Amino acid sequence: MGNQLLLNYCYGHKDSSMLLIPSTPVVNFINHDSENANAFIRWSNSSYHHSDWLKLSVDEIIQNRKSGLIFEFVTLRDISPGEEIYIDYGKRWDEAWNAHVSEWEPDTSAKEYISASELNKKYKDSVLRTSEEQVLNPYPTNVDTICYIANTQNQGTSMQGLLGEHYQWVLGVSYDSLKSWPCVILDRSKGNKDNEHGLYTAKVTWAHDETFVVSAMPRDAIAFADRKYTGDQFLQKAFRHEINLPDGIFPEEWMDLKKKRQSQDEGTCRLYMAESSIPNSGLGMYTAVDIHR
Repeated sequence: MGNQLLLNYCYGHKDSSMLLIPSTPVVNFINHDSENANAFIRWSNSSYHHSDWLKLSVDEIIQNRKSGLIFEFVTLRDISPGEEIYIDYGKRWDEAWNAHVSEWEPDTSAKEYISASELNKKYKDSVLRTSEEQVLNPYPTNVDTICYIANTQNQGTSMQGLLGEHYQWVLGVSYDSLKSWPCVILDRSKGNKDNEHGLYTAKVTWAHDETFVVSAMPRDAIAFADRKYTGDQFLQKAFRHEINLPDGIFPEEWMDLKKKRQSQDEGTCRLYMAESSIPNSGLGMYTAVDIHR
């Protein structure tokens, strides 16, 4: 697993090398609150839950290569409509997060980084540059522009122009019915009393890479969006830590790290490869006993 983003959505225990990743994506939206958690996790009583796996070792479970364990998220009290659900990620997660916040410094590659949400705030009341203007004065490479248009191409009368099929943005349309699509700003008209920032013409990339042009778009129909895998969660040194399960969830059979530490305490002799003490003789093999600290 290493330091992949997926680690943040896994469930584990400090004494076990096994990590569990939910196959139901909705639970990944359940956030942490150690003081005001309103739900907890337990094993399910469903017939689809393989409770016999709780008696297997970590290696035996890995050999199954399929899903078979089911968690339940159970509320501690009645949840009001619209209320967010929280669980406690555990003391170790809390400590790791607090240490990350206090010690984190941006990687050299991230010093110039600015997210799409920050750009949208910064340029909220500013005109946007056309693709021609961006040649000399580009926006950050981690963002694209997106245009909010209707879910169908019925943006008015279809016309054929020099840039292909052309639609006119319908003023007064409800933004709740619109969907964002990647777009490139081609042109911008001068502002007036009705449209301070002018109207825009953009080339929109529709589904299946189909493109068409939309004109007379107002400024607030265009925004910045992070390109795939460029959000701040993908930056170097971003926070990575599994969600810690409380004692009593993982069975003793899964506590392989605990057993390993115990065997080290008992003085188990092991073989090691290391640089030989004889100059220029390469690696040597040694027998030694780990001293657990």
